Amino acid sequence: MKKIYFILPILLIITGCSSKINIDIDQNSVIETVELQNLESETYSKLKTWNGFPLQLYHDEELNDPAWLPNREKESGVKYYDITFNDSNNSLLGTGIFTIDEHHRSSLIRRCFKYYDVRKAGQITSFETGHGLICAFQNFSVTVSTPYKVINSNAHKIDEENNTYTWNITKENKNDVYISLKIDFSKKYKEEEQVVPQTPTENIENQEQNNSVNNILTTKNIIIITSILMLIAMSVIIIILKSKYNNTSKL
Repeated sequence: MKKIYFILPILLIITGCSSKINIDIDQNSVIETVELQNLESETYSKLKTWNGFPLQLYHDEELNDPAWLPNREKESGVKYYDITFNDSNNSLLGTGIFTIDEHHRSSLIRRCFKYYDVRKAGQITSFETGHGLICAFQNFSVTVSTPYKVINSNAHKIDEENNTYTWNITKENKNDVYISLKIDFSKKYKEEEQVVPQTPTENIENQEQNNSVNNILTTKNIIIITSILMLIAMSVIIIILKSKYNNTSKL
């Protein structure tokens, strides 16, 4: 079936809204969510009645139009983002799940940046886009989170406590901004050695061992002190006897 796209300008979709993409990267999977918040009522109504806004999960290599436009309706055998709507604030949330090897085909990333590549070198994986934003989001941000160690990034903001990396894209920097991130999947972020709690029996045994060691040390100290005192006493006796002997000789 030939794919049919609405002739709807992308600016209609994003006018007056803030947009952000959150990407959670694990060793074997990537969870990507996009939020469009505070949409104009007319735009929100159109999107909601647009057959659930069926946005493809994977970028269509044959589609030359960089605009972020979904299909008119879902097609058999094609994967889509899971889309939910929130009427309380006219917002839309789309979620897609990828493997690491699949993420370079992400429809959102590929249609917002001119280039996107994911490269592996052993346990090191690099994620990098080309310079310049090609989708017309306003107040646009990309935030990446991972439980693994990030060894290099050009993020605008880094939250060290939660190991998250954020790129904020504005009218001023949208022609130059790009994403570059390198993760070492052999190391967890802030990995700490786990302390194994001891059982009550182990605590008693350790206490008995400590008491035994302390008793041995105490006994050794007593023997050493006694020996030193005996040596001092013998030395004093020898000096006294020698002194008496010298006095007798003089007489």
